[in-house]
Amino acid sequence: MSITETKGVLLVTLSLNDGDHPGSPSPPTIGQIMELAREKAGEVINREYIKDVLVSVNPNNTVTLAIVV
Repeated sequence: MSITETKGVLLVTLSLNDGDHPGSPSPPTIGQIMELAREKAGEVINREYIKDVLVSVNPNNTVTLAIVV
């Protein structure tokens, strides 16, 4: 997981292959990705400060979260 901060937005990139989605041979569903996004956003910053979370699924099997604070 990598975290970058820029002007009120935290960019969090995480892999779907490094234990965030273990043991599943098929790609994660949108629901699983959104649940992962909620979990990770809450780990990075206290949920009460989060205004919005935008999720981007990348072709290299990573997910980027833009957490607006």
